[in-house]
Amino acid sequence: MDSDEKVLGAVLASCCSQAIEGVLLAAELDEHYGVTVDFIRLLDANAALAHSIVQSPQQMLDALETSLLTAQELVLQKHPQKLSMAVKPNAHIRLHSIPYSMDPEQHLLNPNICNIGSGHLGKLITIRGTVVKAGPVKMFEAQKVFFCNKCKHKFLLKNTAEVSGNSSCTNYELPMECPNPKPCLGSNFKPFDGAGATGYTNHQELRVQEQLQCLEPGSVPASISVILQDELADSVQPGDDVEVTGLVQADWRPLFPGARCDGTLSMKACSTRSISSRHRAAAAPAEGLQDMFRDFWAYHADCPLKGRNKILASICPQIYGLFLVKLAVALTLIGGCPRQDDAGAHIRGECHMLLIGDPGTGKSQLMKFAARMAPRAVVTTGRGTTGAGLTVSATKEGGSWSLEAGALVLADGGLCCIDEFECIREQDRAMIHEAMEQQTLHIAKVQSYLMWQTGLVTDSCKCPPKRHGCATRLVSYVCISCCGSSE
Repeated sequence: MDSDEKVLGAVLASCCSQAIEGVLLAAELDEHYGVTVDFIRLLDANAALAHSIVQSPQQMLDALETSLLTAQELVLQKHPQKLSMAVKPNAHIRLHSIPYSMDPEQHLLNPNICNIGSGHLGKLITIRGTVVKAGPVKMFEAQKVFFCNKCKHKFLLKNTAEVSGNSSCTNYELPMECPNPKPCLGSNFKPFDGAGATGYTNHQELRVQEQLQCLEPGSVPASISVILQDELADSVQPGDDVEVTGLVQADWRPLFPGARCDGTLSMKACSTRSISSRHRAAAAPAEGLQDMFRDFWAYHADCPLKGRNKILASICPQIYGLFLVKLAVALTLIGGCPRQDDAGAHIRGECHMLLIGDPGTGKSQLMKFAARMAPRAVVTTGRGTTGAGLTVSATKEGGSWSLEAGALVLADGGLCCIDEFECIREQDRAMIHEAMEQQTLHIAKVQSYLMWQTGLVTDSCKCPPKRHGCATRLVSYVCISCCGSSE
């Protein structure tokens, strides 16, 4: 056994022994398994190895994949339950969270999606964004058995084609001479057509977009294609906030005579981690903010309402007055606590707001201010909006269907602001009722039945009809039919 492989196997066994134990205890032998490796722990265990991965990512990742078998054997020998364990040949290294301290230049290893360019080609980077589109899970030819036409020796080769949206690409690097241990000078090789001669794996293409809360006002969000393979396929859904670590590669379009070569940058994912917006929003604030919060309310302990009024005065300060409206905006942003009743039914803690007023009274300004205050927000208008744009749209590409998230799915765990709410058609308006009341979204499209979590707050604005009075009933005043709920 090679000494370098032993060293890498020992490092992996020390850094991620628990993840390797889980793989060894798994029941299925031929399934694909991922061994999660925290880059920070790897840097602490072997700094030279971590820097080598940054300098030559593809070469070192291949070496780590090979040495993972050695790491499994090391953990297996020392484990008390080794009789119930088995080494898995299809285990893969899943590196994540490249630290910012290892960036030799700004935005090189942890770039924003809009900053990814040709300088990142072949680099291992970590990005964060929102999945806006997920293609179907396809089959990818990962390896194939060949045989020597002279001595009939069989050997296995891996598909070295750059993984792109086209899952049918194959490229096998045939050896110059026959790899038979016995002397053979054959150089003519052919694919073997027997049973089990070809190995396949899962393949999926995603579209990851910059997080809306990280964009400057008026800027267009950038996006990049991400390729998932093996057990990573179908691990995330449209609307999820994800952290992706992977290799940047060139995705060339099909060539045609007389046409110019055209290509885009994409990522082959090494690992994906879902970042729950609910958990992020519920996370404890920084220590300095906690001290400011305690000092503020300690100063107004004699009269807390004065402290409340000071907070409301800072909400959309360019608009004078509207005390009750600003109070409603603040309560909508703060929300409540979800709970379960004695029967086990889930009761949402989020409240929604419908803001009605004459033109020019500041409704849109208040809504946009609430969007800037929320940790995650999507702003849209009801004019021209369809049900597919609010929920999920299905697009057909190359004979297969893919799903693209709409405004309500992208606003999961945050705020969805809809201006000119009365302009939405009645049949499209009914589609958001489930997302507002039940915090879920069920969609039946292209022979699929799907469900998404939409734990969001809806802030809608509309103008009343031209002729209205104080004696007019609320239903006719709003021009919105009541849904079958008393909430």
